[in-house]
Amino acid sequence: MPRIPIEASEKREFTPESLANIIDPPVFILRSPDERHIRRYRACCEDDGLERFSDADWEAEKVRAIETLWTPEDGQPILDRFRTIMASLNQSIEISADDQDWIGELDETLFANHRALMVMRRKQNEWYNYAPVYAIGTFLAGWRQFDLPWKLEAGYVPTRHILSLLQRLGEIERAAIATGVEGVGPEGVAFLQLWTACLQQTRLDEDEEKNLPAPSQPSSQGEDSTTAKDLSQADGKSTAASSEGVNSSSSSAHKKTPVGA
Repeated sequence: MPRIPIEASEKREFTPESLANIIDPPVFILRSPDERHIRRYRACCEDDGLERFSDADWEAEKVRAIETLWTPEDGQPILDRFRTIMASLNQSIEISADDQDWIGELDETLFANHRALMVMRRKQNEWYNYAPVYAIGTFLAGWRQFDLPWKLEAGYVPTRHILSLLQRLGEIERAAIATGVEGVGPEGVAFLQLWTACLQQTRLDEDEEKNLPAPSQPSSQGEDSTTAKDLSQADGKSTAASSEGVNSSSSSAHKKTPVGA
């Protein structure tokens, strides 16, 4: 797979954009990682069994779900419309409000009835819970104007200290929001921006580049996902929200009872 070089020749300083307007914003020092740092980050993710899925993975599994849940006769019109909508989305072509409603309702039905999609969503949520901690712990080289002691173990910031960093950033965000500082929030955005900056210090393959969160919000790959705030809810352990926000509504295009339901 082609590589996308995003390298720096030396350490660089980074302030989350969402905190740029506060007085004395925190400044994080990001290391220019070598292959050892990159291997360490990826090994942490692999050792924890973390998985993420591309848009193509989600689309393929939804096709399998439709083929499983409906008879060929009932499922073919759904497949045809689904593929037409996805082709438009994959080309960044805007779809109608009716198609948006239809695809949203179809997702609700598929996630409520197809176990493989439920498992993929749980695994994706786990990745978005843990990957930021491992990336920041690996690629962060220091900070200033930040009220938290600097700590390293075996050359890297330990996980529990990254959770303290997350909590402290949340405190700063809440205080800034309360005083009306422009551009701050919602809570957790600064942490996600720091995560993105850490990953952009290294070399990303195309899938990793696409899976970076937007600067202002966590990525969800079109599915429900947890936010960075979930990381701080248990002593160093992920408490990935179940995100079972699926109801039983469905559009007229797929009101037929799925096979085996």
